[in-house]
Parts: sequence; structure tokens; C-alpha cells
Amino acid sequence: MSLIAATQLRVGMVIMHQNDLWRVMQVVHVTPGNWRGMVQTKLVNIETGSNAEFRFRSEDKVERAAMEQHTLQFSYRAGDFSALLRVFHQSSHLGDEFILRTNPQRVNLSYEGVDAKLSYEFQDWLRVYGGAGYIFDTDPPDLHPWSIQYGAELASPWPGRAAGWRPIAAVDVQHREENDWSSDFSARAGIEIDGVLASRKMQLLFEYFLGRSPNGQFFKQKIEYFGVGMHFHF
Repeated sequence: MSLIAATQLRVGMVIMHQNDLWRVMQVVHVTPGNWRGMVQTKLVNIETGSNAEFRFRSEDKVERAAMEQHTLQFSYRAGDFSALLRVFHQSSHLGDEFILRTNPQRVNLSYEGVDAKLSYEFQDWLRVYGGAGYIFDTDPPDLHPWSIQYGAELASPWPGRAAGWRPIAAVDVQHREENDWSSDFSARAGIEIDGVLASRKMQLLFEYFLGRSPNGQFFKQKIEYFGVGMHFHF
């Protein structure tokens, strides 16, 4: 487990709270007048499937389920065409507190991998991409290695850059041989606002996911969630 600030919570994360594992479904940052900021969350219990809402202070620390990833990447761009190659390691582990209390079948998912993606941008408002990946040196050792991914990102040309905001949307689809090539589908839509906190961009997004869990040991578990997120970008 690793400690993160409550303000770093994001939709899809798995955290340990009140001796249970929870998946974050919704995150809303609240600043009521002159009071200190708070983070309002909606969580689903991984073990029971029940939903609950929790409010954290902005200075609170939260235990995030351990997931380690190291990445070496190479990129190339020529005009509107770009390519990305990654070589990476990923591993994840359940917390000892959860293991002792629930005694689940423990799977310390770990693997090395390489993937490549190609993308093309149409003007300043649409990007499409696709690629494939291969994993090796896996634990468990019988994981099927291949995966494919494709999607699109849309940034509306209206009302124009001078307005300081614009609608955005994205879809991403992944298929893994390990899951019989079933679809993992995610979608986001909302607005992007320029010049928030100096030079940062802020995105306010509604988010949806349907597919196998991206959270380590639970990769065989099929999940569906809706969420609301706030993201800052330089």
C-alpha cells in the first residue's frame, strides 16, 4: 500500500478504507465558502459490491492499493503522424490487512511488456490511434500475451480558442487475448478550460467504463462504472 493525498484520488483507483478495499467511482472537489476544501467520493466495495459515499478533507491521506509500473518510451512525430513505443514493467499486490481479514486467492500479477501505437491528427480537433501490445515474463505464467487498443479523441473547434473553453470527448477500446478478446470500453466527455491556475488546463469530465478491471489482481473481474472527474494538465 502507498499513501496519497485525498486530492489525488481519481476514478478507477482502488484504495484501502476502513479495512476494506474500495474502487473509486466518483470524485468531486468541494470548497464551501471560507471552509477548507473537501473531496466527496462515491466508492464501491470490491468484496461485497455495495456502494457508499465518503468525504475526505483535502489534507487527509488515503491508502492506495499497490500497483507499480516502470516505463521506458520512445516517440516519433512527423507532421500530423506520430508513433509511440513503450517497454514497461507492471506489478500489483494486495495489502496485508485485506489478506489477513478476507483470505482471498492471492494473485501477485506481474509482467514485462512492450507495446506500440500509431496516431494521426486531423486539423486541431480529432486524433485517432491504434496499436498492439505483448507481455512476457508473466506471473501467473499462463497469461495470454497479446492485446490491441484503438480509439479517438475529439476537441471541438467551437466556440474557438479565444473563448477559453471547448467541449471534448474520447473513446478507448482494448481487447486482450487473456479475456478471449472481449472489449474493455471507456468513454469521457466534458469541457476543457484554458488558463486555470496560471498556465494549466482543467478538464471537467463525465466518465464511463465497461470491461475487465484494470486494477492488478482483479483483472478477471468484469466491472461497470460511471464517474465525474476533474483533471489538471500543463
